[in-house]
Amino acid sequence: FPLHDKERLEKWLRNMKRDAWTPSKHQLLCSDHFTPDSLDVRWGIRYLKHTAVPTIFSSPDDEVMYSCLFFFFFATKLTNI
Repeated sequence: FPLHDKERLEKWLRNMKRDAWTPSKHQLLCSDHFTPDSLDVRWGIRYLKHTAVPTIFSSPDDEVMYSCLFFFFFATKLTNI
């Protein structure tokens, strides 16, 4: 989550329908919620762009959203997010 970018964090949370929730620095969102143009590929590793905002949410069901909150993203530690 872009914890150091308040404007973008608000967009993330609004799209996730979690306006009143604050993620921790250990929580990340799975790649299923980002369009392909939200990612950069370098050396075969996918990195989330610093401008990326999640926009793909196929179900409004709360259980689906909670199941997508992970403590990892692509099994790679991402920095500056």
